[in-house]
Amino acid sequence: MYDLAIVGLGSTGLEALKIAISLGLKAIAFEENEIGGSYINSSYIPTKSILHTSKLLKEINTSSMLGLNLFSDASYNWQKILDRKTQINMKFKMNFNSKYSDKFTLIKSQAELFVNDDGVEIFADDNIYQAQKTIISTGSRQRRLKNFPIDNKFILNQQGFFKLQNLPKKITISSSSPIGIIWANILSNLNVSVKLVENGDDFINSLDIDIQKELLDQFEKNKIEFYKNDFLDKLSNDIVHLKSQTAFESDVVFIADEKIPYIPKIMLNGCKEQLKLKAYEDFSCDIDNLYLIGSAAGKIISPQEAKYQAQYLMNQLFKDNNIGLKTFPKVFEGQNEIASFGINEQDISDIENYTIKKVHINSSINYLAQNSSYGLIKLIIKDNLIKGAHIIANNANELITPLVMAIENEITTDKLKEQVFIYSPEFSLILDMLE
Repeated sequence: MYDLAIVGLGSTGLEALKIAISLGLKAIAFEENEIGGSYINSSYIPTKSILHTSKLLKEINTSSMLGLNLFSDASYNWQKILDRKTQINMKFKMNFNSKYSDKFTLIKSQAELFVNDDGVEIFADDNIYQAQKTIISTGSRQRRLKNFPIDNKFILNQQGFFKLQNLPKKITISSSSPIGIIWANILSNLNVSVKLVENGDDFINSLDIDIQKELLDQFEKNKIEFYKNDFLDKLSNDIVHLKSQTAFESDVVFIADEKIPYIPKIMLNGCKEQLKLKAYEDFSCDIDNLYLIGSAAGKIISPQEAKYQAQYLMNQLFKDNNIGLKTFPKVFEGQNEIASFGINEQDISDIENYTIKKVHINSSINYLAQNSSYGLIKLIIKDNLIKGAHIIANNANELITPLVMAIENEITTDKLKEQVFIYSPEFSLILDMLE
């Protein structure tokens, strides 16, 4: 009998496993694919690696504006870019194996769960395993789009995209998540003609209205054609048709991070139908000692938020610490970072009771000195309290942190100016807004 079983070793499961090992728990983990899940192998980390390369290429090609004579037209080698991604992945595996491999039991197999009078039994690799507590952290799986089956020739998912020998000249990206926006910026930087179809309206519309406008301006500046609130409809040869009746040629269609939550098969002994479980706020479910965290809890979330859920749950189960479950800001990288927390202007019904303060990055001499003239900082204030903070800038993630603390702890703007001493020229721009 194990102390803890973890089904799925993506970013969430890995975080829970590391804590279990640090506590000296007897742990077993099940992963049918690569350790690290899509977070390490095909999504967040690989994308971040390639984004860095693409931004560097763009900076080199515009370096003459800074007085540098580097190259008349710098180019790239796609296979070497992929090689770097692979090297990063291999380094992660080497570090993980050297540090953790002998401290837990790993079963490289698909897991099925059965619930009976003895609790939860896990069937994997032709064996039965049991633990005092079981965490399901299986993340998400590719969502199937009607009329667009993945063949990894013309219609690609992320794994198929990484197998391309060369980048196409024209690409259509379909995504309802920030990953699609990141890929649009990457490929635009690499001189690919990009059409981005927001397959739904959840993400962009969830941002503050002014951040939406800044983002659309960035698309236009980078020559990214954006189709908001539209959907892929059908294909005819190499012509992509959208629901809006728009049609255009494309060398490939890239289905970037169209995901749905995934839970492994869970059966109640004596029943033929699979159990449909719902995670509660504390990540428990209707089965005793069974917990669902990360995207498996029913909602696609960021790796950062998923990791914190693992920390929260492990504290509750094994440390008995009553730490609160944080609300996370929306943060993602693109040509610039976007960070957003609190209310959006368009969601306020009594706007006359609020003060809206915003400043464009190009008004800051410090940003201009760093060749960063694009972006916006916006604060929504009521009764001397910040209710919403929305930033698009090179270091938006860094700038949003003290503002999140101010919003969650109801620190007045006056107190914020007195207590926050961040020796950052960029944050001084925010303090100036509070005058």
